[in-house]
This record gives sequence, C-alpha cells and structure tokens, in this order.
Amino acid sequence: MSGRSDIAVIGLGAMGASALSALAQAGADVAGFERYDSPHDLGSSHGESRLVRQAYAEGERYLPLARRSAELWRALNAGTGEAIYTECGVHYAAPAGARLTCDVVRAAQAAGLPVRTGADIPGADRIICPAGYERVFEPEAGFARPEAAIAAWLSRARSAGARVAMRTPVRHIARTPDGFTLALDGGAVKARRVIVTAGGWTGDLAAPLRARLSLQRRVMSWFADPGGLHGPESLPAFVLEAQGGWYYGAPAIGPDGVKIGRHHADQPCAHPDQLDRAPGPEDAADVTRFARSALPGLGPMTRQAVCFYTMSPDEDFILSFGELDPDMAVVAGLSGHGFKFAPAIGEALAAWALDETRAIDLSAFALARFG
Repeated sequence: MSGRSDIAVIGLGAMGASALSALAQAGADVAGFERYDSPHDLGSSHGESRLVRQAYAEGERYLPLARRSAELWRALNAGTGEAIYTECGVHYAAPAGARLTCDVVRAAQAAGLPVRTGADIPGADRIICPAGYERVFEPEAGFARPEAAIAAWLSRARSAGARVAMRTPVRHIARTPDGFTLALDGGAVKARRVIVTAGGWTGDLAAPLRARLSLQRRVMSWFADPGGLHGPESLPAFVLEAQGGWYYGAPAIGPDGVKIGRHHADQPCAHPDQLDRAPGPEDAADVTRFARSALPGLGPMTRQAVCFYTMSPDEDFILSFGELDPDMAVVAGLSGHGFKFAPAIGEALAAWALDETRAIDLSAFALARFG
C-alpha cells in the first residue's frame, strides 16, 4: 500500500478492527495496517470466546463503557445475523465477603443491573464450590467470539471503503508538518491522524509508553464435554476465585469443549516476538486441578493456546487521545480485560479522529494519570 489516507489505524486486533469499522461506516478516508493476517492467534484477540460483563468488579469508571459495549455487541449480532455475542449470563463465586462477589453486586447496584444471589441460580448444578462460598449471577452478560467479531468488523470496514493492508507491519511513525509518515517494509504511507492499537507491539511505535507497559504470558485451556451438558444453554460463563487467583471460563461452543483460564499469574515476557508459544506440563497443572474440583463433569484437557496480556502499571487501560501528539491516539495496557470493551472503545476512537464529541468520558484512563 502506498499513498495517503486521512486516518491510519495501526494494528487490527479487536480495538483496531472496531475503530476501522466505525470510521469507514462514518465515511472517513481510512486505512488499516496489520503485521499478520487478522484475525490471528499471535496477539491478545483470539481464543474462541471472551467474557462480556457489565457489573464490572474492576471499578465504576468502567460501567459506562460496559453499558455501551453491551448495546453494540447486540447491535453487531443484529447487523450481521451472526451469534457473535451470546448472552448466557456470568456466574461468579468466591468465599463469603470476598472482594470479587461484593464488587460485582456493588457495580450492579450502581449501574442499575439485575443480579441474582444464592445457590438457586444458573450454573449452580454444574459449578461446584467449597463450603462457605457465595454465588452471584449476572444475567445481562455472557461471551463474545473474538475471531468472528474481528472478521465482521473488517468485512464491514472493507465494504464501506476502508483500505486494509495485511502482513504489513508499520516499522516507524515519523511526524511531518502535515501529519505522519508510516514506514513500511519497502515503502511508506502518509496520514493526517494516526490511531495506534498495536497491543504488545505498542512500545515499538510509541516510545514514551514503552516504560509504562509490560507483558505477561497466559495460557488458555479447553476440556472435553463428553455428555454435552456444558453448552451455553446449561452452563453460563463463569468467574471463580480459587487457588489464589481468579479462574474464568466459557461454555462449550465447539469440539474442544469448555474453555478455562487463569487471570492472575506471573509469567513475564520481554516482547511479543520472544513469547514462548508452546504450552508445557507446568501450564496444565493448576488449571487441570481447578477443572477437576469446580467442573467435575468435564472430560480430559483437549488443547491449550498461548496469548499475552499487555499490562499497565495499575492494570487499568491507557486510552490516550492526543496526549503524545494532538493527532495521535493510542490504546494500550488493556491488562487482560479489554476485549469486551472493543465496540465502545472503537466508537470513541472514531469520534476522536472525526472531531466529534465522545459519548463517554474516558479521562480516567488518560496517560496523564501517571504523571
């Protein structure tokens, strides 16, 4: 690709694909650049299913984003005719008085969302909890299919006129008097405004963020559903506190069965290009122990896949609109819980690029909070 675009989006995972789609459908002159094909399994926007929650235990600052994202997930289903988002609910469980369940209830009350508590809630017959655990069920939640979502956003963007360059890594961004020059392998393109949604590669393009970001390797696992009793009609998505961390999962939607992952772990990685992408026995031990105790109806592990979290210092998002440069926006540091917000963040990026008023106040996520 060569020439000039009004707006360039660098990185076409969930955030970039959503922004590209919103911009193209608004009639913008926009081009998107992706170092691999998209969707792909080398970043953070893959894994068959990702939880979508609104009663957000991570803090009330997320609630407007969560509400708007849920609206846009439903609209994506309606617009594509696909079940990209499945609202099967989310089942939470933790020891009595634990922060997880208390914060979910508090967030639900703040947002006016329904939740149910007690033992007689969906998933209680499939998910086994130790004595003394509290359960909370959020019905207006569920999971989205990341690969399908990205493919849908990119299809919409192309149909609306966006230019998309796959297998085209941007090596450098240089400021010019009238915008930016993006250095590609064997060429360059120009743009008036730039949106950087490059995930773990953000520090390569936006050097001031390099010291603010770190990578953590994570492994997702799937367990067989031999009786066919753990699909979305009978098993909600879930988040459980166990073994010193949060385990999350989604019902079986394919032949590999139920997906389970551990949110908290400590497997630092210096750069995505150095990530160990081969799961080993040590990656299976804890999650297998959890699966056997919490979901005893499952069969053996069927497969594992590696991804990574790009962490910010406080584990809140970095949504930077014009802070590094008046014509540059950067989304980074999503810290393993950003995917569900991709529709609303993409919408906000498009509004910024088009000089429109953003519907949601995102100042709490500005880079400036770090001083």
